[in-house]
Amino acid sequence: MRVLLILAALVLVTSALGPAGVVAAPNAGSAVGHRVARSPGEIRRFWDGEALANAVPVEQLDRPNGPLSFTPPDTSSASRATRDFVPGNVTAYPQRVHGKIFFEEPGNPGLFSCSGTLVSSKLQNIVITAGHCVFNPTTGQYSANVVFDPGYEAGTARLGSYPAAGLFTLNGWKDQSSFSYDIGVIVLGQPLGNTLGTRGVAFN
Repeated sequence: MRVLLILAALVLVTSALGPAGVVAAPNAGSAVGHRVARSPGEIRRFWDGEALANAVPVEQLDRPNGPLSFTPPDTSSASRATRDFVPGNVTAYPQRVHGKIFFEEPGNPGLFSCSGTLVSSKLQNIVITAGHCVFNPTTGQYSANVVFDPGYEAGTARLGSYPAAGLFTLNGWKDQSSFSYDIGVIVLGQPLGNTLGTRGVAFN
């Protein structure tokens, strides 16, 4: 319940502020972020050519507080897949609102990727992801040249590439490297949800 409430607050804060907003607050559950300085054109040009194909999952990076992975407990009700999962037509709703996030980590050589989902928000421009995809507590740096590629499949950005205008996470991740607060939000520079649709975010 605590994580859901934190996520709700993060979405509400970033939705209200838009890409120009900057938040800084002392408690672990408060949002903190910054505005991306590079233009969308510069970021798109960075990913021209083979850059996307050279990106590796950020979970492969070593971290001081352990690997970026989660193993469900034995009591989990989730079933184990016996073969590769095939999502179907990635350009159709709702598959197309899920995608890949590509970025650089200042201070770490290489190019990296994460997954993200376009969710409902006031400005229809919010992508939910993990905190470690937008900020590295070890280097104290936000990710750079961040793009969201909805419906990404087999090395192809089928629905285009959308640069980030703002990056947000929680102080509990930024300052404490706590996986309990490993939540991130990417604010896009355009209302992509108006075109592709979004996934709703519900809390109880």
